[in-house]
Amino acid sequence: MIAFAYIDAEGRPIRGGVLPALPSGAVPLPAPFTTADLPRLAYRDGVWVWREEAKQPVVPTREELEAQAAAVLELARRDARRRINERIGALRSRIYTDIPGQDALYLEKRAEALAYVREAEMSGEPKDLADYPLIAGEVGITAPTAWQLAQIWLHLSDRFKAAGAATETARMRAMVAIETAPDLTTLEGIEIEIARSLADITL
Repeated sequence: MIAFAYIDAEGRPIRGGVLPALPSGAVPLPAPFTTADLPRLAYRDGVWVWREEAKQPVVPTREELEAQAAAVLELARRDARRRINERIGALRSRIYTDIPGQDALYLEKRAEALAYVREAEMSGEPKDLADYPLIAGEVGITAPTAWQLAQIWLHLSDRFKAAGAATETARMRAMVAIETAPDLTTLEGIEIEIARSLADITL
């Protein structure tokens, strides 16, 4: 874990924390300093020093320490949630085009493919595609016939559903675990575990 702080133009710490990696724009805070010392420190010429007006450290109260620890933990929880969602999003994007409206279009394609196959199996393939505009627009691009295109869409839909089920189960378990994680070590373990779980998912 890395202790760090954000500083202003005069080198005074604005805020800080402790995370697994150094955030962008932050300055590392090496031992023996801790984030509890930030109100009395300044970053000058690449070195942390005691500010002249605050050389004598003030021992924080237990309540202050608890509040600080709680704030650090909440920030770490937020970052863990973000990283996990980004990891799962990257995995899903292997088979899912992430652009506005694409999820709704996939649902429409599945509905149209199901309707087309149902009609074809019960009454024979329709004479035209007037009732199936999405299929009509993609025949000859993805597949040479409407029947083949419908089968491709249904197969992809099944893959999307299986991938969604597997990744969403892992994601929700991680989100619940993050909310109740008592410390930073536990949070780190949650991220390691979900990385292992996602590695076992075949898309």
